[in-house]
Amino acid sequence: VPARWRCSRHFRLDHRAPEAVMSAWWFIGGVGLGTLVGVSVMAARRRIPGVADFLGPPLADGEIVLEGDVSEYAAAVILSDLHRWRGREVRLSLTTPGGCATSAALIARAVRDHGKVRCEVPSFAMSAGTLVALSARELALGESAALSPVDPISREGERVTNGSQDPELNAFEGRIRGMLAEILEGRVADLPRALATFMGEGRPHGWPLWRSDLRDLGLRLEDAR
Repeated sequence: VPARWRCSRHFRLDHRAPEAVMSAWWFIGGVGLGTLVGVSVMAARRRIPGVADFLGPPLADGEIVLEGDVSEYAAAVILSDLHRWRGREVRLSLTTPGGCATSAALIARAVRDHGKVRCEVPSFAMSAGTLVALSARELALGESAALSPVDPISREGERVTNGSQDPELNAFEGRIRGMLAEILEGRVADLPRALATFMGEGRPHGWPLWRSDLRDLGLRLEDAR
């Protein structure tokens, strides 16, 4: 079931449950336990040293970990970090089911503009995560890791590939397709075929694209740590 999360109208690049489930933690117990849990969950996604150490070791300078949704919060954090580390090598680890189309476009553009980002996908970076992963200078996948199509879907689950007549959804699809073409140009053997694959033509939106599928398109992949 497509997500119902709020972002740029209602266009998503994922198939998960609402982010309101996460946001609700902020309100459990007023400013007491709910706030503590909410801060801990948000910190865990960014691995902020000193706050989420009990959830995992703090990251080295120049490392970003996104374990969760490609949301407005994730975009704000990642864009800030990339700006702060401009000109430096950055390692971005992605484990995500997808997220907001606008947030994905913002992060993907920032990753490309930075120019020195290595993206590692240990297990999966679906939909919006795929757009971000493909934007990196280097892409590394775990042995059984996967990406997926990136075509936007509406709150009601509409897709352009399914014949949607929604003009705004069609406009989003055109923008995503154009950005994807810029990202893939010169990196794949057959650009029209790669675009058709990543735009979900002939396959479900959330169906995995494994390493063998990606290499068959001509993408250069490295092994994730």
